[in-house]
Amino acid sequence: MHITEMQSMLNFYAWARTLLVSTLLFIVAPLAVADALTLGEAERIQLLGLETLQGEQLKTTDFENKAVIITFFASWCPPCLDEFHDLNTIAKEYQDSALTIIAINVFEEFDNNDKIRMSRFLDNTQPQFSVVKGNARVKQMFGDVQRIPTLLVFDRGGNSVMHFIHARGAKKRSVTDSELRIALSRALK
Repeated sequence: MHITEMQSMLNFYAWARTLLVSTLLFIVAPLAVADALTLGEAERIQLLGLETLQGEQLKTTDFENKAVIITFFASWCPPCLDEFHDLNTIAKEYQDSALTIIAINVFEEFDNNDKIRMSRFLDNTQPQFSVVKGNARVKQMFGDVQRIPTLLVFDRGGNSVMHFIHARGAKKRSVTDSELRIALSRALK
């Protein structure tokens, strides 16, 4: 075998290894516990104080021995629209189980244009879960949220089992239904 053939073969193996590792990281990373985020008492108290956009206030019973999905969104975010449809399906399927879903809006000022757009968004998505207006403190408590959608799944003990962030320029725009179901199966154990 010539040296150039060996170099080509080694380059191919290096490329294949990089592709395999990248693919595994892409598949596993959203499901991995990548950080120390928790849904503890301080975070629950902060969430309980947020203004809801649907009229019903969050209650302490929304967190008692329940898995919790928290998503950060905006009404102008196309992937958030898709995510809300998936979350509605999950909410309907898990309505009798120990699951709470909270959507937090932190990227709108709620002036006239934002209010109209948010009203349209809520009319179009008909969320079957709580939608609240967030603030800078909530963004900070959940990993300094800067991108949307950002979605977190916590188990019954408040431990993070999934943390998805829509990366700038990424082809993957939101959590898939199957990824969410895998995380929920872990969270509801």
